[in-house]
Amino acid sequence: MTEVRFSKTASTFLGELSENNNREWFNAHKQDFVTHVERPFLDVLDALSARLSDAVVPLRGGSRTTFKMNRDVRFSADESPYKTAI
Repeated sequence: MTEVRFSKTASTFLGELSENNNREWFNAHKQDFVTHVERPFLDVLDALSARLSDAVVPLRGGSRTTFKMNRDVRFSADESPYKTAI
């Protein structure tokens, strides 16, 4: 089985997002998000789904089953537009 994991850059990105949680910063660093956070997460999810496909309750996940980075701030005191964890 191929090893899949997050790089230190993913952690750095999420830390910087926590400090700069606004649309302008996120859009300027969107490719970093895709490369270091989103794609590795989907790779981990695919690997887990494949490994657990024969389980009693199989795990089935992929890009259609993941949460978006945007937060629902309609009823929140914290109006930060993006989640800082995945």
